[in-house]
Amino acid sequence: MKLLFLEIKRIFKSPIFYISLVIIFGFMFMQMDINDIHDEDPALAKKRHEEMVRKAKKEVIDGEEVLVYENSIIYEEAGYGSKKTDDITVVQENSVERLIYEFNENSYATYPFGFYKEIQLSSSEQEQMAKYLSKLTGKSLEEVKKSSTEPEFYEGLNYSTTGKKEFLKIMNLVDDLVGGGSHYSEKKVVSAYGDVPMDYEDAVEDYNIIKNKDKFTGAYARLFCDYLGIIISFAPILLAVFIWYQDKTSGALEIINSKSVGSTKLVLTRVLAMFIVFAFAIFILATIYNVKVISVYGVENVDIFAFYKYILLWILPNLLFVLAFGTLITILTNYPVGIVGMLVLWILFITGNDIAAGYDWPLILRHNTFGNTEFYFNNIGSVFTNRAIYTAVSVVFILLAIKIFDLKRNGGMVRIERVGNNRKKRA
Repeated sequence: MKLLFLEIKRIFKSPIFYISLVIIFGFMFMQMDINDIHDEDPALAKKRHEEMVRKAKKEVIDGEEVLVYENSIIYEEAGYGSKKTDDITVVQENSVERLIYEFNENSYATYPFGFYKEIQLSSSEQEQMAKYLSKLTGKSLEEVKKSSTEPEFYEGLNYSTTGKKEFLKIMNLVDDLVGGGSHYSEKKVVSAYGDVPMDYEDAVEDYNIIKNKDKFTGAYARLFCDYLGIIISFAPILLAVFIWYQDKTSGALEIINSKSVGSTKLVLTRVLAMFIVFAFAIFILATIYNVKVISVYGVENVDIFAFYKYILLWILPNLLFVLAFGTLITILTNYPVGIVGMLVLWILFITGNDIAAGYDWPLILRHNTFGNTEFYFNNIGSVFTNRAIYTAVSVVFILLAIKIFDLKRNGGMVRIERVGNNRKKRA
């Protein structure tokens, strides 16, 4: 216990720890403005919209008469957002219409490594894309090439020409044609284009689900963890690498090796110390948002523990993985290359996941939407499986770090390096 307190004290003296906290807190306050938390009751939204329509003035813009309220164009019908569906007909309509637009512009949106990249196809590639669109729409090849820019073209689209299996196969080919990284791939097309607008009745139903099943705080907690999961999956690596690399640069490693403290105890204590201080900071951050949500909806209407339960499930496995990875790589190499390694993994995790419903293989779980409660709970098994896998991997990393650290302290790694060097010289 004394060693744990000493390690925590050491962390609190480290400027890298506070830099990491500034990054985490700053990122969260920028991504999820606490002042934007307000009651999402559709009845209130409808009332506000009706008030804006009543006060709006009619103006003519680009030859069209529109309603303008406080320099913004508004519509007579209120919008209530959208909801996710895996209805393949909806996915087909949304994705194919988008593909037709990009075909006509010869400008295809892709996101290699998570960053936007516009792709333009050659004449032969456009010809191939037209063939895919012909299969997807039931239109002839000539109709696709000559009349796809006309409004009438959209009225006669026949999606029944391709079943779900054939549709997904063609979309994979579309993704390959634009070089990959688009939202047309089989893995992304359903989540990317499975959106349907909600009317007032849908919005009320969704609100009631959030109210009764999420107790409001659950919906905000998922959105909070969506953003926090992004930054917590990288920022702590700075401290993990610094703590172990500092031993080498300060000469403390020789002192550590000369003491009787065991390798297992030292590695576990350090990882635990870093885990505790970051977890403490995360819970403080969550409390700030939790208090705001409670103040909006009233303590009697919320689950005051929702933020903390989601942190335990969504965030702490990420934190443990990052600390374990940083510890292992720094002990193994004696250099701060773990930062670069984690950055590469971080990019892979970000680009390999669906922003609205990413519960599959990446470390960083995504649920970048308020509500969508039923969809989340219908896929809760994937969340638990994901968390269990990364927790197990983290434990393996820590055990490997202990073994390697112990070998180095006892000269085992030195003997291995000498054998390797001798082999190179004989060769």
